[in-house]
Amino acid sequence: MAFQIRRGTNAQRLTIIPLQGELIFTTDTKALYVGDGTTIGGVAVGSGGGAAPSGPSNDYGLFGDEDYGSFATPAGDEDYGTF
Repeated sequence: MAFQIRRGTNAQRLTIIPLQGELIFTTDTKALYVGDGTTIGGVAVGSGGGAAPSGPSNDYGLFGDEDYGSFATPAGDEDYGTF
């Protein structure tokens, strides 16, 4: 079975609440979103919501030149989903 990411237009994305951890790719804007289980359309990957980094980082995006920050899992959270 191939790994697939849920995809559709940005207008379609805005009509759903993706599950926590569910990835959404918009085919018209070429953007990636991740569901948190409560936000309509998910949260843009790389949006971070915090201040921009002030210096170089060792975290890289898909093409090695974008800085998307780090991803953390709460301590004791063993639920990684089913494959």
